Amino acid sequence: MQGRCIDLCSGKHINVNHKVMNTFVELQPAITQRRLDEAAEVHRRQQEAIAKQQQELEKALEERTKSEESAVQAVTAEVAS
Repeated sequence: MQGRCIDLCSGKHINVNHKVMNTFVELQPAITQRRLDEAAEVHRRQQEAIAKQQQELEKALEERTKSEESAVQAVTAEVAS
């Protein structure tokens, strides 16, 4: 009697485990794809932010270079006078 009860209980647990594993196998690819899509979006945003920072740095460098060139020209003109 106890052996049969143990077999029934074990069988029920095994069936539940199989159902859980089947559900996992069905859902895991979609979960993985969603995570990949999210990671790709984060990467895209980071690349945009890097590009924006690069443009800002280039603009600031260009402005500084122009400012320094103007200062050099002013000093040169003053020295020449």
